[in-house]
Amino acid sequence: MHRTIITSMLTVAFSFSGAGFVYAQTGTDTNTVTPGQKRVEVLKERLDKAAERRMEKRETAESKRETAVTEKRAAAKTKLAEKRKARIMAYVERMIKRLDAAVKRIEELVKRVDSRIAKMEAKGSVPTEAKTKLAEARSAIDVAKAEIAKVKPSTDTALAAEDPETAFAPVRDTIQSAEKSIKNAHRLVSEAISLMKPGRNKSDKATDTSQAN
Repeated sequence: MHRTIITSMLTVAFSFSGAGFVYAQTGTDTNTVTPGQKRVEVLKERLDKAAERRMEKRETAESKRETAVTEKRAAAKTKLAEKRKARIMAYVERMIKRLDAAVKRIEELVKRVDSRIAKMEAKGSVPTEAKTKLAEARSAIDVAKAEIAKVKPSTDTALAAEDPETAFAPVRDTIQSAEKSIKNAHRLVSEAISLMKPGRNKSDKATDTSQAN
């Protein structure tokens, strides 16, 4: 019986001893990093860093390309806008010259008609209606000159706007107003000339004679 008890105790002791040995061995294997494992970890870390660098380079390159494309488009847009502004300014300058030339022609015509009126008055004829038309023509010429003077400043303002084409509408209106005044002045001068033709001023002369008597 004593032998049986001793045998049982030894069995239990060996069991606990074996468990401790297994636990110690397992703990040692878990905490220990072999040289091969360390090399793998170092290599993996290097590969990860290399991949990050490649990604950063790719993103930087893409960002530079996008920036270059944006700048190129902006430059092209600016260049196109400058060309458009140059065309508009050239058109305006041509219009101003044409309008100024038209005004000068009418002014010369007014001078000639005024000279004829003075000669007629010297001979005793009083072309009252013709003088009235000529005065109206001078007023129309003054209006045209005032409108022409507005064209260049209005154009500068329009070209400085964010949308020059839309802002150019008032400039067109000013040019059209000047053209209308010039046409009106020309019409009035033509009417004055018609009123000065022989036989058109007999009533004025007759009226003056009757009043004198």
